[in-house]
Amino acid sequence: RFELTAYDAAYLELAVRRSAPIMTRDDKLMSAAAGLDVLWKA
Repeated sequence: RFELTAYDAAYLELAVRRSAPIMTRDDKLMSAAAGLDVLWKA
């Protein structure tokens, strides 16, 4: 769905399960996190 590496997908899955925000500078991970509403908003 988001074409992430396994490493990034694992972090994203953990954030979703824990409802914990992700902070990243990686464009693909940022887009995926925003789409799943777990992107850190400063």
